[in-house]
Amino acid sequence: MTAEATFCVVDVKNNDALKSTTTVLTFADGIATSGFLGTITKSALQSEAAYLMNGDSLTIRCDLTLVDYSDEHTERHRTTVSVTDCRLSEDLGWLLDSGSGADVTVNVGDGRYSVHKAILASRSPVFRAMFEHDMLENLQGQVFVTDIEYEVFGEMLRFIYTGRSPNLDNMAHALMVAADKYGLLTLRDECEDALIRNLSFESTAFSLIVGDKLNATILRRSSLNFICANLCEVMKTDGWCTLVDDHIDLVDIYLQVLSETSAPALDVLVIVQGEDNCALLTTRNHPMFCDNETG
Repeated sequence: MTAEATFCVVDVKNNDALKSTTTVLTFADGIATSGFLGTITKSALQSEAAYLMNGDSLTIRCDLTLVDYSDEHTERHRTTVSVTDCRLSEDLGWLLDSGSGADVTVNVGDGRYSVHKAILASRSPVFRAMFEHDMLENLQGQVFVTDIEYEVFGEMLRFIYTGRSPNLDNMAHALMVAADKYGLLTLRDECEDALIRNLSFESTAFSLIVGDKLNATILRRSSLNFICANLCEVMKTDGWCTLVDDHIDLVDIYLQVLSETSAPALDVLVIVQGEDNCALLTTRNHPMFCDNETG
């Protein structure tokens, strides 16, 4: 039997929360098991526990879709479509890299990209509005971008042309902000998934900042839950310093979540100055209170 398997974690409201689909699998005698590695990490489950778990129960659904390869034409058609999609992506990637036939220049910092109005307009509603009307950028054939780094904008262009973002994991925070600005919802969703999947002590505070800025509910909730579970380690990071110094309103939200999910009350909130002049937040009467408590 040949089939595709979709694994889905069902949240407490019976909605599909996390989903991954395997490649085509063949089930036959002599093959003990088949599955999909990397669907969801343990840390992601822990950070989303309040959202995904009903008491001590976690619901995972597996949907199997049978694939009939008895028809030689069907198999050949599937292979042809896959190869065609790959070649189309490669050809459009070449068009971006070569700048052949470009009709507009995007200036980003000290660099520039030669691109094609039609492709940008077909993929981004922001570029579409820019190029369909008598805006200065359309008339002059020049676009100036001042709030996105050159490499990040280039990665966004790569996705616009090819539907792929090979360096997404390395710049997901900035790329998600750029995708949101230009209305690239699929790229934004992929960035959010990557940030949730890769939550760490170093990244989670920045993920919370981005999630709040873009009103990305799941990313924000996941980041808050991760901080609640790893408070002491997160407090040692540069991201935490940025959070406390520049986004104190998010710290207030964090405290509210912490008070709702922790048994001990938060009796004392102390803001102290560290050696690097970075504000650190500590809480007393909390099971995760760190050794650097200030009296």
